[in-house]
Amino acid sequence: MMIVQFFWFIQSQSDAFIAGRILGPGELGLYTTAVFLAQILAAKFVPPLNEIAFATYSRMQGDQIALASDLVEELLALVRKPAVRTRATHAAL
Repeated sequence: MMIVQFFWFIQSQSDAFIAGRILGPGELGLYTTAVFLAQILAAKFVPPLNEIAFATYSRMQGDQIALASDLVEELLALVRKPAVRTRATHAAL
C-alpha cells in the first residue's frame, strides 16, 4: 500500500515539480491554485452529472438512434468547444 501511495504522490505532484523548474514562485503559486480550483469544481460537479447521465442513458438504451445521435453530439462538442475558443483567442490577438 505504501508503494501505491508513493506513486500516487509522484503522479499528482509531478506537474508542479516540472512547472517549478520553469516558472517563478509567483507563477507556480498561480498554477497550483488554478489546478486546485479546477479539481474542486470537478469533484463537486462531476458526481451529480454522472448520476443524471446514467439515468438519462438508461432511459435511452432502447432507442439506439437517439443514443447514437447523443453520443455523436457529445463527441463533436469535445472538438467544437476548444476550436471555438482557439479561434476567438486568435481573433482577439
